[in-house]
Amino acid sequence: CPPAGVGVSDIGYSSYRDGDAIRGINIDMLEQMAQRSGCKLTPRWYPRSRMYAEFLSGRLEMTGAALRTPERDRQGIWLPYTFTQFELLLVNKEARAFRSLAEFVERSSARLNISRGMYYPPDTQAQLDRLQKLGRLEYVNDFSVVFRKIKAGRAEGTLAPALALSWGPIAE
Repeated sequence: CPPAGVGVSDIGYSSYRDGDAIRGINIDMLEQMAQRSGCKLTPRWYPRSRMYAEFLSGRLEMTGAALRTPERDRQGIWLPYTFTQFELLLVNKEARAFRSLAEFVERSSARLNISRGMYYPPDTQAQLDRLQKLGRLEYVNDFSVVFRKIKAGRAEGTLAPALALSWGPIAE
């Protein structure tokens, strides 16, 4: 098989930068795939939304995704190897008052920052659309920016996979 560029982006323990190196579960998986198939797979680091733009334009041969979408099905073959559950992380004193994203949207005035390029199930996306119309949602390039803005008090929370929440600036 020809060499393949594989897009990766920050998503906690799935893939992260460690100095100049890219590490994480996705990288471990790619190394095993390359070893077992004999194919050369080269990880390339991008902000999440840019990674999908590169993939959908044909400049990357592979990328990881935990949610199947019609757009992704048109571009390639989707082979599930993981599942992502999104968590609502709130850092204010009212965080325990909500049992769902819908309750948060309905009963709060707090703001969320989320990473561009993430795809959400339709019911979750509907709530995010409501937040955006209310001026309480901001999309940023990646999770490291999300966490820095939360720590700086410029957002009260995020919606992210547990792997992103358990690693990096927010976990420190």
